[in-house]
Amino acid sequence: MDNKAKSEVNGFVYFAVGVAALGGLLFGYDTGVISGAILFIQNQFSLSATMEEIVVSSVLVGAVMGAVLGGALTSRFGRRSMIILAGIIFTVSAIGTAFAPTVAWLIAARVVSGIAIGIASFISPMYIAELVPSKVRGSLVAVNMLAITTGIVVAYLVDYAFSGTHGWRYMFGLAAIPSIALVIGMWRLPDSPRWLISKSRSEQARKILQRARNASDVSAEIAEIQKSMEQQGVGGMKGLFQPSLRMPLIVGLGLAIFQQITGINTVIYYAPTIFKFAGISATSVAILARVGVGVVNVALTVVAMQLLNSVGRLPLWLVSLAGLALSLVVRGLWFSLPQSRGGLGWSAGA
Repeated sequence: MDNKAKSEVNGFVYFAVGVAALGGLLFGYDTGVISGAILFIQNQFSLSATMEEIVVSSVLVGAVMGAVLGGALTSRFGRRSMIILAGIIFTVSAIGTAFAPTVAWLIAARVVSGIAIGIASFISPMYIAELVPSKVRGSLVAVNMLAITTGIVVAYLVDYAFSGTHGWRYMFGLAAIPSIALVIGMWRLPDSPRWLISKSRSEQARKILQRARNASDVSAEIAEIQKSMEQQGVGGMKGLFQPSLRMPLIVGLGLAIFQQITGINTVIYYAPTIFKFAGISATSVAILARVGVGVVNVALTVVAMQLLNSVGRLPLWLVSLAGLALSLVVRGLWFSLPQSRGGLGWSAGA
């Protein structure tokens, strides 16, 4: 973000982005925390391999439900209300997992956590995009991605902090702190101008835009929002399959699918298990080792944010895809070799 663009952003915008990005932080935290906790949950409840997989992946079932729920309700109730709802659900799930007396309870709480992740994963960046000035939209929406990767690192550090006492309940329960902060912060913020305009509440939208811009006259921006909404045409699932949206839909689905099937979520969920398989026997050391993976993730997210506008999205995507393919090939070959065990197993984090 250059100095000219920064001059268009005021304290209110930074505060709103910071609060909304807590949804991304919680997304990352709830995604990453299970990787350390599962090592102790497995022992306490004597989980079979199948039950371990169910405990870990149950959050994804909830995420699908949350994405569908959030998509259906956000147009009716607004972005702000849905983010507050996600914060409340995050709080409930944090408490539920922390006090889970049985595996069934734990799985149910993980599903609830997934619902919150599904809601926050797209509504938090949507809220940011609809509130911030267009010239800084790319950079500030990327803050949500930075918050996700930061949340993963925080989860790793918390896991390590409680690994000595096998305190997996504390690992889950601490998520209640940022989730409560999210609810309180969003309670003080208005809804997005675009949603208000869609509900014929243009005067409210005008007041919010005047507060979020370093300009008193926002009539041109309101007219631009109204024009873009008129050009959207048919809404809902029917509108999604219009000929003009066919290629963007294919590209969007392709990007989403290829981001997931590469297996990055498996690395996040099972990083300590992978390190132990690679020869790091001490549980606490295996948990600490994956912090390096998270730190690299955060660092390169920052680099990508700096290069986003100057280099462009496609070159960054192609470079990251090539690096990901290379790391998967190296990891696969390494684990197929006999010498992959022992101290050299640290290379599993590549």
